[in-house]
Amino acid sequence: MTTIQSALHKKIGRKTNKKMFRAKFLNAAFAAAVLVAIACTIACGGVQGTYTDTTGAISLVLKSGGNATFTFAGQSGDCTYTSSGSTVVLTCPGQAGAVNFTVGSDGTLTGPSDSLFPPLKKK
Repeated sequence: MTTIQSALHKKIGRKTNKKMFRAKFLNAAFAAAVLVAIACTIACGGVQGTYTDTTGAISLVLKSGGNATFTFAGQSGDCTYTSSGSTVVLTCPGQAGAVNFTVGSDGTLTGPSDSLFPPLKKK
């Protein structure tokens, strides 16, 4: 191998090493960001909180331990909920089944499209 070829191989090798290092660094940074987001979601209570519609006629309070209070037109009832990913399932006594809410990117809870639930914003 000539001196020029040897120098060229070293230069290519350095560029490849830099690209590999950069890719590994970006993967590690992304993984760290995901872990921080998960930790914040758990530490900050995730979906827990009070949600209301724009008029205040509907209120949903999601509490720790899967307990919830649903209020409509001043009448409150105790319910339970589960959450997984971007879905919150609300179950209230006497109700004909559970209601699935979708958590939007802004934190708004949106009920099924065939329901009368307006979007509920977190206070």
